[in-house]
Amino acid sequence: MAESRIRDENYYQIQGFMINRLGLKGISLSVYAIIYGFSQDGISEYTGSLQYLCDFAGGVSKPTVIKALKELTESDLILRREETINNVLFVRYKANLQVVKKLYGGSKEILTGGVKNLYGGSKEILPNNKDNNKTSNNELEKKEGKKNAPASFDSLIDTYSKGNTEIKELLGEWLKVRKSKRAAMTDRAIELNLQKLDRLAAESNMTVTEYLKEVICRGWNAFYPINDYSKGKTQPKPRYGNFDVNEASNGAVRRTETEMHQSDKDVKTAGEDESIRARAEALRKQFAQGE
Repeated sequence: MAESRIRDENYYQIQGFMINRLGLKGISLSVYAIIYGFSQDGISEYTGSLQYLCDFAGGVSKPTVIKALKELTESDLILRREETINNVLFVRYKANLQVVKKLYGGSKEILTGGVKNLYGGSKEILPNNKDNNKTSNNELEKKEGKKNAPASFDSLIDTYSKGNTEIKELLGEWLKVRKSKRAAMTDRAIELNLQKLDRLAAESNMTVTEYLKEVICRGWNAFYPINDYSKGKTQPKPRYGNFDVNEASNGAVRRTETEMHQSDKDVKTAGEDESIRARAEALRKQFAQGE
């Protein structure tokens, strides 16, 4: 059995009008009495967890308390208010004191009497939202078919970029890449990536701006070291398998130039040989005539 959040000194009051005038009973009566105790001053609200209501109502299940809250809200006996903090939806409840006023002709005595005695002036009875509401209120919203507001990372980006417009725009483009890759779009995921951005850019021998541009070009949804980057680096030579097209082309040109040079040399040599043969023939004819 899970440990109860109820302390030994905690209690709530069930007043007669809740039974006689409002007609409440069972779990609805307990839930109303707890919420009324926190909000009977007309200003405060119940901001505790769903589990706290379950424990204080006698260890009932969450669906049972959710049903009671729904009935009390639909009956206009309690008022429900939603509030989003850091992209987490919280639900607040308070007793609708206008209903009680009507029952007693506007008398305030029933509304405010016993506030100090009820909780001894201490607010420690109320469980901290950090421990409970983050899960319990979300669970309540899921059961009622609600969805949290879409996440916004503006504050994280603004904090990191520190007024650098270019970095802010690049991070915005990176978020689009990340979304297109169906990567996790949560505050924590973005925060963890931003925490290592400076270090990875430095390890890659790049400025943050250069690093972000390269990450976007490569279509990365997260940040990793870039080991093959250098400023002014030329594009890699096109290859077909292990065959370097440029090298083959340059080799062919060099071979063609060599062959052309050799051909010119051969033609020149052949011309010189022809000239020598012609002179030799002329000398033979001259000697023959002299004989």
